Amino acid sequence: MANEIIDEIDVFEGEELSTVLEDLDGSFKNIHIAIACGYFTINQKGEKVADIESYKVARDEADAPPMEEDESRLCIDGDGGYEIFNGKICILDEDHSGTIFVPKRIVEKKKDPCNYYDEFEDCDIEWIKRDPFNEGISDEDAQKKLDAYGFSEQMMWFSIDNYSYVDSGLDSYDWFSYEELAEYYEIDFNDVHEKSVWREG
Repeated sequence: MANEIIDEIDVFEGEELSTVLEDLDGSFKNIHIAIACGYFTINQKGEKVADIESYKVARDEADAPPMEEDESRLCIDGDGGYEIFNGKICILDEDHSGTIFVPKRIVEKKKDPCNYYDEFEDCDIEWIKRDPFNEGISDEDAQKKLDAYGFSEQMMWFSIDNYSYVDSGLDSYDWFSYEELAEYYEIDFNDVHEKSVWREG
C-alpha cells in the first residue's frame, strides 16, 4: 500500500462514484457523502460545505440512482463495503487484523450492548487453547503462554479489523492510525494495553 498524501480535493466520478454510492446511500447523510467524494466548497471559516448541486450532477453522470432525502447514518455492519470516516472514503482491509487488550476492570465498567467493549473476551488459558496454532496444547503450557504476556492484572481481548482510506480511483493509500482505529471502534485509546497488536501482516 502506498503511504502517500493525496490532494485534499480528490473527486469521485463516473463508475468509481457509482460503486461507492452502492454502499454509502442510505447509511450516510448526503452532505457527508458529497464532501467525502470531493463535492464541496470552503467557507470563510475554512470549513467544508457540501456542493449538493455539483454532487447531483455527478450522480446523474455516473448513472447512480436519484438522490433521496437525507438519511441519518445507520449502524456500520462491517460487511466490507465502502464507508465514511473522518470525512473520507474508507474500506475494510481484510488482510490485516489485530488483537487489542484492555484491563477487565475497565471493560466491566464501560461495556454496554451498544458498544464494542461488550465484545471483549477473557484472556485465559481457554483463549490460548482456541488458537489453531496451539492445537492440542496442555493446560500447563497454555498457562505458560498466557504468563508470557506479562500482564499485571486480568485482561480481556478483542479482535479488530483494520481499515484504509481510498482515493477516487478506489485504490487504498493509507491505513487508519492506531488512534483512528480506537476512535472507529469507540474504544478509549488510553484504555488499550501496550502489549496490543493493532495490525498484523
